[in-house]
Amino acid sequence: MNKTAERKRSPQPEMLGRSDQEHGRWVVGDSPATRGIPHTDLHERKMVAPHGEDELDRAIRAHEMMHAKVSPGPAEMIDYFARENASVESLRAVEEVRVNSLCNRVGIDVASHLTDSSENSLGKKLAKSGDIAQMVRAAVATAGTAGGKDLIKGVRSVDKGMAKVIASIQQNVLAQVDAVPSAELGRVATKTQAGGFAHTERIAAWVDSLIEDMENEREEDERRDRERESGDESDATTPTDPTGAEKPETAEKDVPETKKPTRREPSDPTKRSRPDAGVIPDWGNLRVARLPMPHASKGNLGKKRVASDTGKNPRRMHRYFTDRKIFDRTSKGMGGVVIIDASGSMSFEHRDVREIAEAAPGCTVAMYTERRDHDDEPNFWVLADKGRICKEGDVPQFRSGNVVDLPALKWAVKHKQRPNSPIVWVSDCQVSGKNDQFHPALNKMASKFVAREKILVVRNVKEAKSLLDKLKKDVGAGRPR
Repeated sequence: MNKTAERKRSPQPEMLGRSDQEHGRWVVGDSPATRGIPHTDLHERKMVAPHGEDELDRAIRAHEMMHAKVSPGPAEMIDYFARENASVESLRAVEEVRVNSLCNRVGIDVASHLTDSSENSLGKKLAKSGDIAQMVRAAVATAGTAGGKDLIKGVRSVDKGMAKVIASIQQNVLAQVDAVPSAELGRVATKTQAGGFAHTERIAAWVDSLIEDMENEREEDERRDRERESGDESDATTPTDPTGAEKPETAEKDVPETKKPTRREPSDPTKRSRPDAGVIPDWGNLRVARLPMPHASKGNLGKKRVASDTGKNPRRMHRYFTDRKIFDRTSKGMGGVVIIDASGSMSFEHRDVREIAEAAPGCTVAMYTERRDHDDEPNFWVLADKGRICKEGDVPQFRSGNVVDLPALKWAVKHKQRPNSPIVWVSDCQVSGKNDQFHPALNKMASKFVAREKILVVRNVKEAKSLLDKLKKDVGAGRPR
């Protein structure tokens, strides 16, 4: 091959300009046009792509160059992974769609040429394995390309119903990406403006919800099948005549066989849900202030001896003829963390802090709220801890936006005194992100975290005190929480 011609066909990412990265030399390598081998590493400035002259090689080169032009750098990707709004796998799959959509807009025909001929066999393999998550993400990653069509054909050869659903998801994801204006879709992020990857995130979160919907539907179908099969077995009895005697074996031939019900085809989840509109805001940064705590409360983490009817040393023989609790048992305060949403929609006073601290011996009490244009001030205050509480005049009186709901809950989990200490969140559950922006995805993120960490949610301080009183009695009685 002519080296000059090969050099002309090799990708040249150093010619691309990005406002969020410095220009520099890239290391570029050749590769076969095989899925998984061509790649772009923005951190190390390395690109591997085929240098051939056919249309497939050109399409792959363009695809990798577009990654180098618009895809997030490593630090930004880590931030998106940490948000946990969408799975890493779905983020990567939808980013492929974004890159291919931008390629199409600049005249690169990925719909006709981007395939390595392995997609059909991949579709068959995934359909046979029944792996819904991988099937959906593979279809999404290849949406709008020649390989995407082949993948659907492979699924169809095994499961026509599933192929119909996967094709619908593929078309809907592509339509969502194509609906974003080019200038917005291809933009890189700045300190003040979200980049096009923000649309990747919101659509990827939707893809995750579609996968969850499909997996739940399959589990429900399998559960019904198990119930039906166990019911058929329990109803199966030896045929008898009206007198109760067993029928001769030849009579069994006249009994019609019951047909096993066929499993219904999977439904299309895109008809039941749509992706959230608008870019998902970031959570605010938590700025913690620990207030002075000069006052003691009745709550503490100290050990306390209480009477018990079991033990080793009978120190309370005088109770033998009453309740027979002649032994000592060491009791500890249950601790816990109470996080109070102190935004404009909520209210509480200093005496509430004291009553909460006394209701949960040794608990930590904190509040959070953020005022706009005050990002140099604390937005999270520790009011009580280990049996001590702050002064009444030190409790911040302003009630403003939320902004740091999820970071506050993560702080609570990190600061539990013991693994089984309760966390109580006093909130109306109307969460918001930076600049007090609301978005359905933020509510979903908070809800998932609350469920995973088993956080107890109450609507006001009065409910929190009642709940903590109940938990304290349960602990004192030895009942599990």
